[in-house]
Amino acid sequence: MKVVIPFLLASSVTAFSANHAFMPSQKQVAGAVSLSSTRLNMFGGSGDEEVSEEEEAKIEQAAKAMGFSVGEYKLVLRMQKQLSDAVNDMRCTAGSGDVKVTMDGNSPPNFLEIEVSESAKASGVKAVETGLVAAFKEASAEAKKGQQAAVQKMNGDIAAEMKRMGVQ
Repeated sequence: MKVVIPFLLASSVTAFSANHAFMPSQKQVAGAVSLSSTRLNMFGGSGDEEVSEEEEAKIEQAAKAMGFSVGEYKLVLRMQKQLSDAVNDMRCTAGSGDVKVTMDGNSPPNFLEIEVSESAKASGVKAVETGLVAAFKEASAEAKKGQQAAVQKMNGDIAAEMKRMGVQ
C-alpha cells in the first residue's frame, strides 16, 4: 500500500524571476492583466482578447509607460501567460518505486506530491529521508530543464510573432 501526500502550496511564485523581466509592475499595469474572454480567429488562431474600452485604455497606458506599442504589449502579456501556464502544467516525477516525488515546474513548486510505499516506511526514517532528498533533487533538475525549454519555446514564439507583426 502506498501513501500519497499531496501538497498544493498557496504561493503563486512563478518558475523564476527572469520571466518578470518583460512584465511591468502591478502598479504600472493597474489591472490591465485581467483580460477575460478569448476568441480565436478562424485561420490565424491569434487569440486576440476582447477587452472593454476601459481595459483597452489601461493597456495603452501601460504599453506607453514601457515604450511598447499596444500590439507588442499584448504580445508580452500573452507570452507571459503561456509561459506561466506551461510551467504550472508541467509535471516532473522522480524517485524509485518506494519513494516518488511529483512536482510542477515552479521553484518553489506550487504542486508537490510525495508517494512513500509501505516497504519504504518499513526500512526506516533515514532511508525514506534519503530517498525523498534524492527524488526531490532529481525532480527539481527535471523542472529546471522544463523551465528552460518553456523559455526557449516562448522566445521562438515571440520572434515569430514579432516577425509577423513586422517588428524586427
